[in-house]
Amino acid sequence: MRRGLDLRQLEIFVEVAAAGSMTGAAQRLGISQAAVSQQIAKLEERLGVALLERGWRDVRVTAAGARLRDQGRHLLAEARDLCAALDDYRDFELPSLRLHVLESLASVLVPELVPRLRSRVGRLDVYCALQFENEDELIFANDSVAITSVALDAVRGGGTRVLLTEPCVAVVPPDYAVEPAVAAATLQRLADRLPFLKYFARRRMAGQVETALRAEGLTPTSVMTVDSSPAMLSLVGAGVGWTITAASCLLTRSPGFDDVAVLPLPRSQVRRSIVLIADDERLPMVPEWLVGESLSVLEREGLPRLAKLADWLPSMVSLGRP
Repeated sequence: MRRGLDLRQLEIFVEVAAAGSMTGAAQRLGISQAAVSQQIAKLEERLGVALLERGWRDVRVTAAGARLRDQGRHLLAEARDLCAALDDYRDFELPSLRLHVLESLASVLVPELVPRLRSRVGRLDVYCALQFENEDELIFANDSVAITSVALDAVRGGGTRVLLTEPCVAVVPPDYAVEPAVAAATLQRLADRLPFLKYFARRRMAGQVETALRAEGLTPTSVMTVDSSPAMLSLVGAGVGWTITAASCLLTRSPGFDDVAVLPLPRSQVRRSIVLIADDERLPMVPEWLVGESLSVLEREGLPRLAKLADWLPSMVSLGRP
């Protein structure tokens, strides 16, 4: 590499090796035989080895020439593929992007982010889910960005940016709405009277809810399993039961719904982070832009929606770094 390798000279040499003559290569390339001969001489001088044995009418490759011919074909093919791939960036910052958004933030972020992304991305695919399996493989195997949840102590640097850190809260029928100061006694009454709506064990949130129940010293007398936050909130609104969930899961319901009440968990310190994860090397600018846009939407749309349910709730949600 100190001597360098000129791709045009390499292309000419590969054509000479294939044609078996300077004249044949010149005809294929549409240049003069003299230009071919001159470029081959410069390539040999640059590399410091003889590449051809020149005869009166034809040429033969040397051992070094055969090595350069065989590997040179691959290099030229890769160079052509690279140029073709870069063509995809002419009209868009990214030719394609997969955006994975956790269910709890999808209704807030997706309508705001997608219109902005369409001017920057050629093909945009959006996936919303309760949680994403094999997240590292999913994200780093493709040009993907994931907005997903992790335990607070799992938040790390490279490629991971915190959007928000939030508490777990109790969601109860409106008849049980009380001031935060007397929430503990109300939760105990609920545990004795109404079924507790819990997530399936495979959900990451399920473990955090169990931790919160233990911290509050609550042992519900009846349990019902539900695997969807919107369905769970609807059941609470219908007076079927009560639940513990992350604050942002309240955003899965339509803005303005008032058929549930939200209570703090006085003893529990369970918090989770929602983060944006992306491969910074493959997507050098998009993650930072997405973080800025997401934080702006959460501050403008998400926090006010939480405030309508409980005026104390937004103060317990931290945007950005925990």
